[in-house]
Order: sequence, then C-alpha cells, then structure tokens
Amino acid sequence: MTGRRLVEYGEDRFVILSDHVRVLLEQGNVLECIDPIVEEEYSEDEVFYFLKLALVCTSRIPSNWPTMREIVQFFCSSPDTR
Repeated sequence: MTGRRLVEYGEDRFVILSDHVRVLLEQGNVLECIDPIVEEEYSEDEVFYFLKLALVCTSRIPSNWPTMREIVQFFCSSPDTR
C-alpha cells in the first residue's frame, strides 16, 4: 500500500514504517502514506480505513492485535462493501 520498506535507513537515522504512517495519519495526511503509483485508485476514506487496520495489526503489543474474526468483520464493513 505504501510502496516503502518496513524500516528505511538514512545517513543519520532510520524510519519505522508503522511509526511514520501513524504520524501522517495523526496530521491528517492520509494520502501521503500511499505509493504514488496507486494513489489515484483509492479514496482517502478507503486508505484511512485500511491503514488503521494495518496499524492495529502491527501493534508492538500482541494483545492489541485483532483476531481473525475481527479482521473478517472489519473487511465486511469496509467502505468498499457498504
């Protein structure tokens, strides 16, 4: 979805993708999370919806991870299926 690596290393620092996406979402920059190649194929609402799921699934606390049942319910109620 982002077209980026999970961890990107620079000269002086590194960026963890989930942290980067979380910051962009908090700033309201949803579409900046998306790979420019596919950016125009999805609405901002769809992108936000699925990035929220991705962030929950990559939580550093495993007890916060959704169950498969919850993930299925999430997809069944996604903006695309409403």
